[in-house]
Amino acid sequence: MNIVQEKKGQVLILHLSGTLAGTDAEEVEKEIFQLIQQGTHKFVLDLGEISSVDEEGLRMLSSVEKKLRGLSGKLLLSSVSEFVKKKIKECGFGHLFEFSESEDQALQKCL
Repeated sequence: MNIVQEKKGQVLILHLSGTLAGTDAEEVEKEIFQLIQQGTHKFVLDLGEISSVDEEGLRMLSSVEKKLRGLSGKLLLSSVSEFVKKKIKECGFGHLFEFSESEDQALQKCL
C-alpha cells in the first residue's frame, strides 16, 4: 500500500495505490485516525489506483466515515473504479459514501 498526502486548504487528499485489503486497510485506517486526532476532519480518498477491496477494506471505510460523521467531518471517495464501486454497493455500503468522478469535484463538495 502506498499513501501520498496532499493538503488543499482544510481538506487532506490521500492518494492510495495497491489493494484496500487486510493489513493494508488496517494501515490506512491507522494513519487516518492519527490525522483525525491531529485535527483533520475533511478527507478525500483518491481510490483511482486501488485494484481491489475486501471486507477489511470496506470495514475500514465504514469505520472512518462513522468517526468523521460524529465529528461533523467529511469523507469523499474520488476516482473510484467501477469494480471497487460495485463491490462497495454490493456489500450494502453504497449509501454511506459520496462518490466523485474527480479530485476537483470532491474538493468542491468539501467546501
